[in-house]
This record gives sequence, structure tokens and C-alpha cells, in this order.
Amino acid sequence: MVKRTKRQRTTSRNSSSRTADLIPPIDPRKETLVRRFFEEILRHSKGQKAGQPFLLLEWQRKMLSDVFGRVKPDGTRQYRTAYIELPKKQGKSTTLAGVALYGLVCDNEPGAEIYGAASDREQAGIIYREAASMVRASPSLSKRLEVIDSRKTIVDRQTNSFYRVLSADAFRAEGLNIHMLLFDELHAQRDRRLWDALRYGGAARRQPLILSITTAGYDRRSICWEQHSYAEKCIADPAYDPTFYGCIYAAPPDCATDGSWKDPKVWRQANPSLGETITLESFAADAREAEQSPTKLNSFLRYRGCAPWPNGWGAQPKDDSTSGRHKTRDGSPRRRGLAVRTRCGTSATVPSTPGSISRARMTSQPWCWSAPIPRTTRWTCCRSSGFPRRTPSSGPSATRWTTSGGFGTGRSG
Repeated sequence: MVKRTKRQRTTSRNSSSRTADLIPPIDPRKETLVRRFFEEILRHSKGQKAGQPFLLLEWQRKMLSDVFGRVKPDGTRQYRTAYIELPKKQGKSTTLAGVALYGLVCDNEPGAEIYGAASDREQAGIIYREAASMVRASPSLSKRLEVIDSRKTIVDRQTNSFYRVLSADAFRAEGLNIHMLLFDELHAQRDRRLWDALRYGGAARRQPLILSITTAGYDRRSICWEQHSYAEKCIADPAYDPTFYGCIYAAPPDCATDGSWKDPKVWRQANPSLGETITLESFAADAREAEQSPTKLNSFLRYRGCAPWPNGWGAQPKDDSTSGRHKTRDGSPRRRGLAVRTRCGTSATVPSTPGSISRARMTSQPWCWSAPIPRTTRWTCCRSSGFPRRTPSSGPSATRWTTSGGFGTGRSG
């Protein structure tokens, strides 16, 4: 398993011995089976590698060997849940499609039900289309498996098994007997209803598997962050939950602030497919563009694995020319709030300085980053937001729109 630098821990001999007793070694036969299936049976279906064998990259080989190669004494899989987190364009969807087909024909599970889930049916359909293309490109698989595009289903008649894409309202479904549940981009889940509805669907199976492959998210209240945090605990100490497999690729946590995110060595640490699924030249061009724009920089840091799961304000340029504007003259503490309007596209930061306790007031000075808003747009914005068209120019409700499209400075009690 891949360990993040910031989460490494030292363990005692007793702890290491306990882990060795709980986590079995890799079975060479199982490891060979999954490797040969990918590299000898599957074929790429897109891009410059279309029609070529699916040669596993190092991270794919390691993950597949761990998840499918480690078995208990009774021959069933050790891991029941797996969480894989990588930046964008690392081959996640292709890998997940191959896992779905492997579960259909190599798991020896009669009547296996394999489901693909995502934030919506269209996203889940990406994995299905990749799997269907692999079936059509492989002579051996096309003879055995039947592809039904109208239902987004792939059927194995020999074992009466199928792989199917779940609809957007699958959280209402009951009676699913899940053998494998493949979650794509778990970070995009709007809530946890789908996860909670499906996670126990494989309780009656011998070796159920819930496998999530996702890019890092941003919401630390989401189901994805919950799985991410749990994975970090299991990476640091596999004995914490021997049935949970965690694999997280990310740069050192301080690379966003010390400038090391511009180092190609850091790129390779966070992006194990760099040079294969995405070229180094393309990656470097994105980095140069991000260096010129704080907005693009934050996106680059998150989606390229240099600063996933942002906490707080994110990366800020060291030479921020506006930083002096937000300091109080007397050195008083100042708090900030951030307003982001999806309807009008307006973002603002509002530094506030507490006043004296006796007056119980707070001085606020909003700053907006937006083009001047036309008068008609401001009126529409006020109506849609439930605010009156005009507000008092003084008193507790003095915050108002200005003719330049920004906010005026007011005091609130």
C-alpha cells in the first residue's frame, strides 16, 4: 500500500507482528490471474493505445495485487472495501472498467451482480462505455459476454452474472444482492444516501467488494472525506481495520506553501501515471499557467494532487498587493467571511474587526472581485435573493449595493 509522507508512523515489533498475522501475504496464483487478465485479455479502446494490450502501470499492478491477491485461508478476499485516491488523468476510469470485467469472468461467483455507481447515471456510464469497448475489442470476451447498450448492462450467460449501471435514484432500490460495487468519483456525491443504501447490499455474498476510485474533493463533511480519513488511518496502521484497503497518492502537505509544487519530482510523487496517461510537457504547461493566476493555481493544486482537500483559503501568492488593505491600524484582530454567489457570479471577502464590548458593534469592510454589475442585474439579484431594492444608508442594515457594482462599507450591530 502507498503511504503518504505526512502520515507515516513508527510501529513496535508487537504491532508489526500483529499486522502480519491479520494481513495475509499475496497469493502468487491470484496475483498472476489478475495480471494476466488485464495484460493478455483486455485491450485499450481509445487514443493512441487503442487496440494495444492493457499493460499495467506500477500503481495499477500494486493495487490489483493487494486487493485481489491477498486472500484468507478459506480462499476469499481479505479486503471488503477499497478506497483509491489519485489526481485527474491517471487512468482511473479504465482501471475501474477492467475490474468490472474481471469480477464477471474470473471471480467464480455464480449469479454475480456488479454495479457501477457515480454522482449521476451519465458519470457512471463512462465506466460502462469503457468496459463495453473493451469487450468488443477482445476476441475472447466478445464470445462470452453480451453487451446490452439500451440497458447499460454486460451479461455473462455462463455464470448468470451481470455488470450494470445504477440509475440516479438507486438509493431507493431494495433487494440488490451486490457482489461488487464500483464507485467512480466518490467526491462528487451530493450526499451520502446512495452510499448508505448500497454499502450493505453484499452482506449475503462470500467476498463482496466496494471499490472507490476518486479524485480528491473539497468538502470535509462529505462521504468521500469520511472514507479518505478512514483510509489514512488504515494506511498508517493496517491493523486498524484489516478488511479496508487504502491507497492515496498526493504530494507532501506543505508543498502548496513552500513553492515545491513547481518541482517535477513532486508532480511524479502525486501523479503515478505521469508520462503515460498525461505528458510531462502538458503538465508543465498547466503549472506555468497556474503560477500566473491564484484561481487557476488552487484548481491545479487540487486536481493535480499537490494540495488535495483544501483547508481554509488555499494557496495565496506571497506578493499579494492587497494584503495590506486588510490590516487594522491598531493591530486589532480581524476575522474574514467569504461570500460566493452562484446566481450572479459575485465573490466577496468581508474582513470584520470587533469593536468595544460596551458598544457591541463590529466594523466590516467588504471587498468584491467582479466586474461592475449593470443596474438591471443588481435589481434581479436583489429580487432573487429576497432583499429589498433599497436599504437604509445608515444604521444596522447599512450594507448596500454601490453604483460601481460592489458593496459599500457599513457597520452591523
